[in-house]
Amino acid sequence: MDELVSGAVTRTYTYGRQLISENQFIGSTWTPSFYGYDGHGNARFLTNAAGTITDTYAFDAFGAQIASTGTTPNPYLYSGERFDSALNLYQLRARYYNMLTGRFETMDPYSGNIFDPGTLHKYLYTRDNPVNRVDPSGRDDVDEYGRVIVSMNDMTISIARFAKLELTQEQCITIALAWMLEHPDGDPGSAWLVYLYCMGGFKI
Repeated sequence: MDELVSGAVTRTYTYGRQLISENQFIGSTWTPSFYGYDGHGNARFLTNAAGTITDTYAFDAFGAQIASTGTTPNPYLYSGERFDSALNLYQLRARYYNMLTGRFETMDPYSGNIFDPGTLHKYLYTRDNPVNRVDPSGRDDVDEYGRVIVSMNDMTISIARFAKLELTQEQCITIALAWMLEHPDGDPGSAWLVYLYCMGGFKI
């Protein structure tokens, strides 16, 4: 993916299942950097093409940066999400997130579930549990591993519980595609079952 300024490419990102590297124009030289992540998905360091660490980052639980080294320009930080330095907020697609308060800047468009109190707060980030949950869409928080880890043992699909979160069709398709990537030799029909479970088509 290319980032353009006044019609000219100034930075190029390479993606796999997550952001792998950035290659940007620094001074008069294209300079590649490769991302290193922790278990939560936070960008914890950058390396150069030789594998030498050039930059490091440390965050508190809600994403406020508490330490850093290096000067390489890099907007992708906490949870691997894009930080808008002009606003001092994280851009989580549907809404902007303030890591200093642990709150979104605008209301959640989802009305919530009265049987799940954590969904009723209109500004709360990840139900005040940022260590174990993430909210990449700005609309629905999920547990840390629920985005891609799916078990099909004995036809038990761990993401079935997502139906309780009332995920969108687009999100369920993404989860089904993630399962296919995890199980490239599996039955394609199983991905359809994953999708149906996610949408609440079956009951566990």
